[in-house]
Amino acid sequence: MKKHITILGLAAALALPGFGRTFTVTLDGDSLNRHGIELRDVVGLPWILMPSPEPGLNPNMGRFFGFDAGWLMTQDQDRRSLYRFIDGRWNRVRVPFPGKQWGKAFYPPDSGSVWVSVQTEIPYKEDLARFDGKSWQYFQTPNTDGIRTLWMISANEGWAGCEWGQIMRWDGRSWTLQHCPTTLHIENLFFTDSGQGWAGTDAPFSALRFQDGMWEPVSADSLDWIAYQLVSRDNFLNAADHPALLKSGFRQAGLSAGADTLRIETAVPVRHFFWVSESGVSFFKSDYLSMVSYADSAGRGENVLVQLEDMKLMEKGRSQWKYVFFTREGPSARLVVEIRPSEGWIRSRVYRSGSQVFYFGRGIGILDADKDGFEDIYVVVTDGQNRIALADGGKTTFRQRSAADMGARDPVYMPNGRMFYDEGVSCADADNDGDDDIFVTSLYGPNLFFRNRSGRGFFNDSKVSGLGRHIGRSTSGIWGDVNRNGFLDLLVSNEDSTNRLYLNNGAGVFKDATEDVNLCMDRGGSGSVFGDVDGNGRLDLFIPRRGARNLLFLNTHGNRPDRPRFIETGAERGVSGADTLAHSCAALLFDMDNDGDPDLFVANLTGPDWLYRNDGGGHFTDVTESSGLTDSFMTTMALAADVNHDGNQDLILGTRSGIYFYENTGSGRFLRKSVPAFESFDGHWVTGLAALDIEDDGDPDLIVAFLSNYVVVFHNETNDDGYLKLRVSGTRSNRDAIGAKVFLYSAGRSGDAECLLGFREISGGSGYNSMSSRIVHFGVPDGLPKDVVVRFPFGIERVYPGLTPGRTHDLAEETGFRAFNTRIRKWTHRILRYPRNHENVFILFIAGVLLSAGFLILEKAGYSMAARQALYAGIFGAVLVLLLTAGSSFFIRAFLACAGGLVTALVGILAGHGLNEQPSIRDELLERLFLSISNFYHGEWGARKLGRIELFAANLEPGKRPPADMQNQISGAANDYFRLVVPEIRKILEYARKVGIPKNLIKEAESRMEQLARAVNAIRVESRLEGPDKVQIRAVRETIEALRQSLSAIRRNVYRHFCADIVELTRQIRSQYESGRNTVKFDCRVEAPVMVRIRSSEVSQILENLIDNALDAARKTDGPHVSVILWANADLAFVEVRDRGTGVEPGITGRLFRERVSTKQGNHGSGLHRAARTLRRYGGDIFLTQTGNGQETVFRIQLKRVYDA
Repeated sequence: MKKHITILGLAAALALPGFGRTFTVTLDGDSLNRHGIELRDVVGLPWILMPSPEPGLNPNMGRFFGFDAGWLMTQDQDRRSLYRFIDGRWNRVRVPFPGKQWGKAFYPPDSGSVWVSVQTEIPYKEDLARFDGKSWQYFQTPNTDGIRTLWMISANEGWAGCEWGQIMRWDGRSWTLQHCPTTLHIENLFFTDSGQGWAGTDAPFSALRFQDGMWEPVSADSLDWIAYQLVSRDNFLNAADHPALLKSGFRQAGLSAGADTLRIETAVPVRHFFWVSESGVSFFKSDYLSMVSYADSAGRGENVLVQLEDMKLMEKGRSQWKYVFFTREGPSARLVVEIRPSEGWIRSRVYRSGSQVFYFGRGIGILDADKDGFEDIYVVVTDGQNRIALADGGKTTFRQRSAADMGARDPVYMPNGRMFYDEGVSCADADNDGDDDIFVTSLYGPNLFFRNRSGRGFFNDSKVSGLGRHIGRSTSGIWGDVNRNGFLDLLVSNEDSTNRLYLNNGAGVFKDATEDVNLCMDRGGSGSVFGDVDGNGRLDLFIPRRGARNLLFLNTHGNRPDRPRFIETGAERGVSGADTLAHSCAALLFDMDNDGDPDLFVANLTGPDWLYRNDGGGHFTDVTESSGLTDSFMTTMALAADVNHDGNQDLILGTRSGIYFYENTGSGRFLRKSVPAFESFDGHWVTGLAALDIEDDGDPDLIVAFLSNYVVVFHNETNDDGYLKLRVSGTRSNRDAIGAKVFLYSAGRSGDAECLLGFREISGGSGYNSMSSRIVHFGVPDGLPKDVVVRFPFGIERVYPGLTPGRTHDLAEETGFRAFNTRIRKWTHRILRYPRNHENVFILFIAGVLLSAGFLILEKAGYSMAARQALYAGIFGAVLVLLLTAGSSFFIRAFLACAGGLVTALVGILAGHGLNEQPSIRDELLERLFLSISNFYHGEWGARKLGRIELFAANLEPGKRPPADMQNQISGAANDYFRLVVPEIRKILEYARKVGIPKNLIKEAESRMEQLARAVNAIRVESRLEGPDKVQIRAVRETIEALRQSLSAIRRNVYRHFCADIVELTRQIRSQYESGRNTVKFDCRVEAPVMVRIRSSEVSQILENLIDNALDAARKTDGPHVSVILWANADLAFVEVRDRGTGVEPGITGRLFRERVSTKQGNHGSGLHRAARTLRRYGGDIFLTQTGNGQETVFRIQLKRVYDA
């Protein structure tokens, strides 16, 4: 074979013992891709370092027989190809394939044939096919699921490992299923001969061994190193995980004990290598593991395992690949291969995710962690502490710190030893205090929320904030003000359960409102995105899902302004997805055509991504094919940015095989452009993707996290002044202005749709698990001043004319006193609603009490005004000191807090006049008893728990022990009775004693409760022995019925205090008004009794007040006449009071039932407000159904009927 390698330098002769040597070679593209690097001529080893057949291909698995023949399976995104090496050249197999598509399994038993798995028409089912160099032979196999691994011992013997614990054997004629001792997926097979082999599974450190004709489970620690690495699920070497590696010594076999370095200088990017023996058999898995089998000088068989130990990405696109060589006696040597490829127009800079190697870097978030005005980077690291890279004063360098050093410590492991597995991050000012907080999602543990201490670090506030209570494989959190109250809410995307929406109370404390807003779903999604797709000013929600149709929820805002209501319209609006098997991972809303509305991009793991054009009203058209986005990349995340300042937003895709750039031409099409800096990372799994302007030069740079443990900064070298950057801040809206719409117009033409140049909607997170900068960026190719219109989430629209390109502009929603006033209101709201500030609230209360007491004492004693002022000054100073020591940051806050103390005192004094309106203690206890016993019969843990016990008793067979699962259910039902039912009954009986319920009823219920406890316990014990007898079962059923009767008797006794016969009450009131000169007509259209839920005294007072008011109004007109009409249906009773008086003033009809609003002259009194409050407490209401001068004024009372009183 002709050699195309030029050795430029050889440092071996100068190497000292124990030190590594350095070898340098240079290659042209043809020699590299056709022949590889023969290491015998370079470092004296009988091996060849072989690249993939074509640039950009990813070797999946292969086998060589010497250097003369071999097979290779490659994977290009979601497509696989088969290559054969023969006669010194690679040849792609183009013989028509017999199945639907290639599967994952592949194994060539010899140089002339190869086995592969085949996808079938049956979902998840795979068969096998054999290629003999000329044609395919198809074999239907008995497995029911996918085939993951193959190993052929000979032409007549082989094995196949399948999903869900299925193993098949080949006998030369057919495949048959064999016994397998596990239900896990069989990942890897490895045989030394027909009698001994191993198999890995999809569970860490779990393996199988074939010996003596059968498979048996074994611990991975019991395997030798070659078998362990070949069947291990984690194919990256970690010496600390295996003590045997640390104890093994180095063998002097060809390479030195230190790490030799092979430096390859080539203009062709080299990304994938595998090792081939000159004479033996070489088996390799992707580019990280090879096993070379050959005969040594003594003729003995030798196996050497070559594994990728580490991969470093360095400055200027260079990379280093460190391989370690194993024999059965341990590691023998190491070789570092250094590649120097060419650069492109986006240069890269590499930052390690930490000082140690982390194999699972994940999400990226952009924030200003230290409040220095420069954006910093938060990086999620799965198996270690997360990292924060602080911008170094606006330079292009960063100071790396562990997040734990800044107070944002994230636990790596849970108490049970399982990894938290942090996944995503999003950053925003959750409490509107002027600094960025951090939300981190976790796949296996609770999510984390870190609150910022005004740039001085963070603290874990997950528990108080309410964001750390649920575990549901959370991937991302996105921010948005869904109810437009000026506070950011949070939606958490969960893969295995419903997504959850948390509403913000204004202090960064959240409540799960998923059910209230109609966002519950059987299966959640990942990479959700907020955006106003229909242009009504409210944030809508798109949820991409794996294996299920995608969802588009429109925000209808519900019946209450503070409680949104979402309606799913994905199919109706055209975005549910054409194929549920596309496995949508993430979504992105951006304006692809600069028409002022957000279009939708959906990233799919399988098949092409999808692009939908918005018509402006929230209806979408699929333009994937016409836009040129038909490639399949296994995309997991994406972002949009105008990277070349041509005025159009381009697309950057993060996939499992690298980064891809699509340029927006502005004509509705996207062109895939080659970026050499990106190509250097082809084949690398992108796990995080975000954009920000690191250099502050006006063009968006990229931050990319790779599964290979590196975070890479790609610097954009557009470097011109054709940009406009806008830092938008809200006051009435959320401080980050998330959800604000920003429109770019030609100068002097703001609002003119024909002159619209661009549109952005500030995002609170999109993509799979990351969040980009919130600074708005526009490309301005002509470099001329532009007008900007910002429509803030709260509804305020502002115009900012004549903004000069080439700089960053600060745009605020409000300025001056209005902004100050809004911030004070939000600060007060935050102080009062945040639980940790209750200490301050308590101090304010004490201050108010002291001020009030001092005022009264000094006034009564006749002290002068000067003495009173001195007292006020002393208390004011004391409260000020207390507030400052409690952590208040600004003097103005302390001053306003003390002023709040005065207000508190005054409010307390005024409220004291209404103390006589409070109900008596007995009435309050009666209401508590009423609520408790009602909840017992209508709640989840009361009557239903008793019914569950009764059900088990009815299904038990006397004298027969029930099955184990039923035993556990009986035990659970018994535990529920003792933990939930008994305490609640005791609380009911305690209230009953205090309000005077007959003692015999209380004693009877208490006795039956204790009898049931004994009977339930007997059932629980006997069900685990020989089984309960008839007497025990009957005792349980009879005691439950007796307990129900006792509680029903107490309930009837309680209900009579809260029930009234409205017909009888109306008759009594009628007798009062029929005497004298009053003209009141009563019309009762229902027969007595009609029992309603309300006290007799309360409903009498309400009716009498309404009739008196009606008489007063009627006397002001001729012929006073008032009518009272009573009727009812099955659920409600109605009483109408009608008069033909002067009517209700039009100005107060809309607020008639509010406090301090009345129909009387002077607008004083609050009788209607009290009436409405009382009626609503019992499930009723009051309405003004008709009014007006000259026509009847009608008040209608609505009461809830009861039948169990």
